[in-house]
Amino acid sequence: MDIQIIREFLDLAFTLNYSKTAERVFISQSALSKHIAFLEKELGVQLFVRSKHSVRLTPIGATLKDKFQSVIDEYDNALSIINQTTSNLQGTLRIGYLDAAVRNMLSETIHIFSGKYPDMKVSLSSYEVNELNEALMHDAIDIALCIAFPNTALSHNVYFRPLYNDGISAFVSENNPLAKKDSIRFSELLDYPLILPSPVQYPSYASIITEHLQAAPKEAKIICDFTNISTALIMVESEMGVSILPTNVSNSQTTAKFLPIKDCNPVLQIGAMWKKNNATLGIEEFIDEICSVSAKMFFSDQ
Repeated sequence: MDIQIIREFLDLAFTLNYSKTAERVFISQSALSKHIAFLEKELGVQLFVRSKHSVRLTPIGATLKDKFQSVIDEYDNALSIINQTTSNLQGTLRIGYLDAAVRNMLSETIHIFSGKYPDMKVSLSSYEVNELNEALMHDAIDIALCIAFPNTALSHNVYFRPLYNDGISAFVSENNPLAKKDSIRFSELLDYPLILPSPVQYPSYASIITEHLQAAPKEAKIICDFTNISTALIMVESEMGVSILPTNVSNSQTTAKFLPIKDCNPVLQIGAMWKKNNATLGIEEFIDEICSVSAKMFFSDQ
């Protein structure tokens, strides 16, 4: 039984609101619904009664709420004991990251982590989206702070913990007529040359855009399949065309303007990924810290 799904059940039993719990545990509402359905199937009982206007616990759901809370309390207590015995962590923790996606939270996380574990060194390496997974699979890094697209199939050999949700936006030069708008529709981009991700380097990312292109009212003029997001930004800034990039790229130093696309807004997840068989000390401690920093940054007002 997945301990994280139990945590999601307990939070939903508290809020009785799928939307609120999805935000609080940093997953999509559809993913939460699937997790609860999986838990109900695994247990062979119905935990919630859900209608258009309300969610309530079933009698067995209310009973299991108390039982599961005891399980989680014991589990967290055991982790606390383990953390106390490993507070003298030593060695090097290798972090691979997407610059724009996690830069704002990474420095604070390292500061907190290093304060708790002064003998643990942190090594940082910046990667492109397509390079991170390969670096992790080839053991070049211990943790990948990466992006997961809604159609991404994660390997069964890895764990993934979400940090925050993201989307994709149009990026246009500051002189482009679209830059005067607050948001646009996907079809408006077709009036300009498109700078799109390479389907070889970014298969999940590219397929999302391809689906919208196939449904578009007219044919697009694609001038480049980029393999590096920095290249795409330079081309946009040089007024060579427009691009569609993860919204977190707007945190980069760029003169390009980013615009929400009203009819193309998939939910992407920025998160931490690590291999299940990696025994390097400090992995879970670091991920706990960056999850805490992320929650403070993105959900403190909720």
